[in-house]
Amino acid sequence: MSTTLMSFRPDSHLASRLERLTILTGRSKTYYLKEALRVSLDAFEKEAFEQAKSRKEMKMNKMDNYEEASMTQRLAWFETAQEVCGLMGVIRRDWIRSEKRKEFPDQDKIRQWKEEAFNYEIEREDLRFDDIQEQERIFREYSPQVKAEFRKAQEPVYAAA
Repeated sequence: MSTTLMSFRPDSHLASRLERLTILTGRSKTYYLKEALRVSLDAFEKEAFEQAKSRKEMKMNKMDNYEEASMTQRLAWFETAQEVCGLMGVIRRDWIRSEKRKEFPDQDKIRQWKEEAFNYEIEREDLRFDDIQEQERIFREYSPQVKAEFRKAQEPVYAAA
């Protein structure tokens, strides 16, 4: 994993608290700063996700009446549905790569996931701009799966000690 050098100037109270903690525990300042940043970023990201979700829900409610939606809104809806189908294929290809790395890959799973990835691509290509029912089905069925996979990808991986 590559690293990036960052620097900041904490106030003297924070600096002395950090110094005291490192002396008490024997851990480095870098360890505590990385951990504090990771925990804080998790909280900040969760908050930002909730705000974005709220904004998206407000926007989606405006799309309830498709006939009154602007051309830009309709196009955004259509392109997002296409993107969701594409992401379902990407997820399957990631699963295939992970399975192939195993000592004994399950060839049946690989075949199934290849077929699913292909079907998502066909679905994406066949999607029509004016087929709002199909776009809604894609959002309803696939979006939760895409979100779950991306959340899993964001979870920290801890190596067994």
